Amino acid sequence: MVVHGKRFSAYGATETEAALNLEEKVHGFQDRTDHTSLRSWMETAYYQTLAKASDKQREKAKWAAGHLGALGDLPLAEVNRHALQRLVNSKNLSAGTIKTMASCWSAALNLAEADGLIPHNPMRHVRLPSDPPAAKATLSAEELRRLIEASRGYSGFPLVVLGGLLGLRIGEVQRLEAGHFADGELQVPGTKTVAAARTLPLPKRVHQELAGLPTPLLSPCQSANRNALLRNAKRAGIERRVHPHLLRHTCLTLLQWIGCPYETRARIAGHSLRHVTQRYSHAEWKAMEEWLNNLSTFVYTSKGNGVGNAGEMLSGPKGQA
Repeated sequence: MVVHGKRFSAYGATETEAALNLEEKVHGFQDRTDHTSLRSWMETAYYQTLAKASDKQREKAKWAAGHLGALGDLPLAEVNRHALQRLVNSKNLSAGTIKTMASCWSAALNLAEADGLIPHNPMRHVRLPSDPPAAKATLSAEELRRLIEASRGYSGFPLVVLGGLLGLRIGEVQRLEAGHFADGELQVPGTKTVAAARTLPLPKRVHQELAGLPTPLLSPCQSANRNALLRNAKRAGIERRVHPHLLRHTCLTLLQWIGCPYETRARIAGHSLRHVTQRYSHAEWKAMEEWLNNLSTFVYTSKGNGVGNAGEMLSGPKGQA
């Protein structure tokens, strides 16, 4: 029921009734939890619910109770989200370990809430740490060259070339048609953001690789294209799992390796830049064209196992390296 824009259906139909019932419920919580600590609750009532669980789950519950410290001696009614947040922040453990402990604490407090010992579970409002983002895996220039050679003549080949040498997303390659290729340019149909719809110079090597291929270049089924890429990677002797977006990360990483400036890489990738207009000047277009040609030359001539060797780096526009 809504009274003056407020809801009282949880504790009563009117504001007065809700206030009285809530006050009575709070007093009841305080009376019932004076002598029930969080640790004793976990070691008795919560542990009993795990009677049919595996030994590993029961050991995990005991282990989580042992990490409560002084907070475990507090009555259930006095355990609040601020105390739990300080406890979580004080743990010098991995994010996964802390989340495992917190899940046990939360399960015990959920049981206390269901039994009417606390009005709500304070763990719902505790912020848990997150693992730092893992570094994005990429292929080396030599691995990309081997993948291109092993894919030639097989399905998924256009994805390898356009993803690895131009940084196109799989959705962008799927939407390409014959009309998108004209006069040494490639009009990329955006599939993610406004900036993703862009026009790129088409390197000579890429044009040669795609010449004569029917359009559309890829199957509309993404799973079929991913499986084709996996087969091509196995054919190339690449042991790691290769997926379409890995090719895009590889392209941008190799561009950075050969010295391509951030602004040019962002334009090639279709990343939006707040301070850069999408209307390219002649100099900007020539810079993209030169860097993309440098990248394709760098990949096709690469023989090292790493990302690249200092002796293999090419000179960029205006003598940059």
